[in-house]
Amino acid sequence: MATPGAAGQCALLQSAELKFLGEIKTQTMDDFLTVVEKHHRDLGPDGDDVSFGKGAFDIYNAVKEIAEQNTNPDPDPPNPPPGGDEWATVWENEAKDLRVQER
Repeated sequence: MATPGAAGQCALLQSAELKFLGEIKTQTMDDFLTVVEKHHRDLGPDGDDVSFGKGAFDIYNAVKEIAEQNTNPDPDPPNPPPGGDEWATVWENEAKDLRVQER
């Protein structure tokens, strides 16, 4: 059941690239696996193992690295949802460049 999680992490990574770099750089599975190799936490015994494989993908640090490269100084704000519903910020980091919102 890792596939839905990996798909969501890839989408989050691409969204951060578009926002902070102005383009999507992770376009193939090989591109995504390169990022996973760079930003993973080893779990269990050192190195590859049968229980945890290579470990867990650290999506937070991957997105943080992209945000720090910010080459898109004025990213477009997200479009408001149709119907005029308001979005409330639930969490925001200190730099105010990452946030979680809800309706």
